[in-house]
Amino acid sequence: MAGKRSSILMFSAIAIGMTLTSLTSLRLEDLPVGFSELVLLACLVLHAGFSLGIYSGNRPRYFSLAMFLLLLFTLPGYFITLSQEGVVEYAGYNLVALTYVVVIFAYIHHGFDYRVVDFDNLITFFVAFSSLYFGLVLLLIYFDPSVVYSREIETDLEFGADALIKNEDTAVFIQRLVGFSDNPNQLALHALVVACLGMAIWKRLGFLIGLACLTMAFFVGALTQSDAFLFSFVVLVFVTLCMSIVFSRSLIIGLVILVPSVIGMAVLYEPMITKFKDIAQYKDQDENRYNLWAGGIEAGMHRPLTGMGPGIWSGENGAFGGVEAHNSGIDYFSMAGVPGTFVLFLFCLYLFFNTLKAKRASLLAGLLAIAVYGSLHNIIRHPIAWLVIYTVVHGVFVQGTNMQSSVRRKRKKRRIRTSSKGLPV
Repeated sequence: MAGKRSSILMFSAIAIGMTLTSLTSLRLEDLPVGFSELVLLACLVLHAGFSLGIYSGNRPRYFSLAMFLLLLFTLPGYFITLSQEGVVEYAGYNLVALTYVVVIFAYIHHGFDYRVVDFDNLITFFVAFSSLYFGLVLLLIYFDPSVVYSREIETDLEFGADALIKNEDTAVFIQRLVGFSDNPNQLALHALVVACLGMAIWKRLGFLIGLACLTMAFFVGALTQSDAFLFSFVVLVFVTLCMSIVFSRSLIIGLVILVPSVIGMAVLYEPMITKFKDIAQYKDQDENRYNLWAGGIEAGMHRPLTGMGPGIWSGENGAFGGVEAHNSGIDYFSMAGVPGTFVLFLFCLYLFFNTLKAKRASLLAGLLAIAVYGSLHNIIRHPIAWLVIYTVVHGVFVQGTNMQSSVRRKRKKRRIRTSSKGLPV
């Protein structure tokens, strides 16, 4: 059985692997796995050799079942498409990526003894290593911005002073922070996940360190110029503040936080809305997303009972255009059909209501923030997105159950001590 030290060592290695998953530009060719994914798998195999145990106890079985079903429901469409059309581009990529996510989180869920080592260690390591990575990216902006910036051509659009004009008549360059990812949205997702998890373990990090991590994640996400990140980050901060006040029932704290926030929003409302519109309309993203969503739904309705299987099924002019729908629910619907989407919806709904019932403001905010981001991009196959979801599962169902059991044991001990003294129970 693995001890505390070996488990913490494995957590640190897993955190490094999770941090490096956004370095997609360093992968070999078009494979869905790279050095970081291999590191994660090697760590889990090594840990399994030491522990030789599967832990269940108070861990919710529905999580493992939901993850397995989400993968299982994509297989009928995959084999039907394979038999009718042969190998489809990106089908194998998505299937391997989904399988990888299921294996990783099944082991994180059942492979560690959380009575010996706290799951929050993994989150702490991930936030720490990711902050170091963000620091490196921000440092490279100063020394050599060409390494961490991407340059995209936009036509007939004045996008602020940072745009580099290529042709005075039509074209301008748009610079977006990309780090070592294939595209800026992957780095933006990483920044959002760090912000969500930083909020979840704020007390563990301490106020100053937590604020530093949150600030660094915000700057990195904002420099990617991702509208999904900005919307999600606003949801994260706003829901955390509001629900913390509601759950604590503190009117004074509410006034101290909300009054300056309302004044600040009133002052910054117009420039913020202008910025949001500029980013949302970049390359007509708002109109394109609507077309992509419609194309994804059309593809799913082509085989509503089985879906088309893992792959990319939407398009700007209808279904099967070789483009993702940029919406996790719609993309999954096109892959798994109605049955799989129904399971995904039930899973999200069940998790939301139980998090709300547990009165965990930061976890609820993180869940809603990642849901907002997922409504604008397909993040189902990204392990770091699932890290937020599993943190919510662990915090609400595992830690919450342990806390309730601890309270019941303390009450029982008090009753025993009281009865032994001859006092009424």
